[in-house]
Formats: sequence, structure tokens, C-alpha cells
Amino acid sequence: MRTKLIGTVAVASTACLVTLSGNAQAEILITTASISRGELVIAGRVRRPREPKVEIKISPTKTLQIESTSTGGFRWVGAEFPSTCIVKITSGPDTRDVVIQNCGLPGPAGPPGPAGPPGPAGPKGN
Repeated sequence: MRTKLIGTVAVASTACLVTLSGNAQAEILITTASISRGELVIAGRVRRPREPKVEIKISPTKTLQIESTSTGGFRWVGAEFPSTCIVKITSGPDTRDVVIQNCGLPGPAGPPGPAGPPGPAGPKGN
């Protein structure tokens, strides 16, 4: 019984070590990814100093290239919003999908509203 328990602990420990070492390879750290005051704010750090470019894919048609600082920090603020509430961040060979805080998917379109009142009459023609 004790040998089986030790074997189980060894397997579990090895699995945890493999999982932790895999996570340690994450080279993109996100500190902020949210919609705040009507703007999308994404900030973080890349751990590869030789990869100064950070690519943020907000939608299939909108991809941004921003420069990271000499310490790997980056920040982008703008009025572009992802339709899926997820952006893809890439730096060199590293890629990370990030869920945006305070983002909600749009609901279905509502019915058309009633017609508004008629506008004022225009100037008399010649």
C-alpha cells in the first residue's frame, strides 16, 4: 500500500512540475485588459527584451503594432473594441488570448422605433 501511495505522489508531483514549467514559459504578462471610461486599455510586459514589437489583434480586421519599452512594458489605450471580448497578443513566438474585463457581447437588434415628428419646413424655392 505504501509503495502505491509513493508512486502516486511521484506521478502527481511530476505532473505538477511539468505543468508549472509549461506556465513558466509564458512570456507575456498582462496587468490590465479592460474597458474603462469608454476606452479599451491593455497594458502588460513581455519578457523577451529583443522582441520590442507587441501585436494586439482586436478583431479580424483590426491589428495594432506597438513598441514595448526597454524593460518590456507596453500599454495601448483606444476606442477600438473587440466583438468577442477577447484579444490576441503576440510578441515574437509568444501568443496569448486575453479576455477583456467590463466587456459584453452585443445583443440582437431591437425592433425599429416609431417615426419621429416632421421637421421644420425648408426655405421657399424660386
